[in-house]
Amino acid sequence: MSSVEFDPNRVPKMDFGRALVGQKALVTGANSGIGKAVAIALGKAGADVVVNYVVGEEEAEEVVADIEATGARGLAVRADVSSEEEVRAMFRQMFD
Repeated sequence: MSSVEFDPNRVPKMDFGRALVGQKALVTGANSGIGKAVAIALGKAGADVVVNYVVGEEEAEEVVADIEATGARGLAVRADVSSEEEVRAMFRQMFD
């Protein structure tokens, strides 16, 4: 199975305005692929987005930069979603 790299130029152009301003979102696996695209789209729509990742901190920080370039806030949080303790810690960090 080959890896597919996210290309923002291939994303359909849909303008939902800033309908999600004031909303918060957490996207798991958001440092690559579909999760990355969803996280950036939520930021473009105005939501503040937590970018969850397990490995690939640098990529997660790049997604945060892309989100912040839209005017929304982003936060990269490392957590393994198969660990309840790490998920709880991720939500605590998100709410802080």
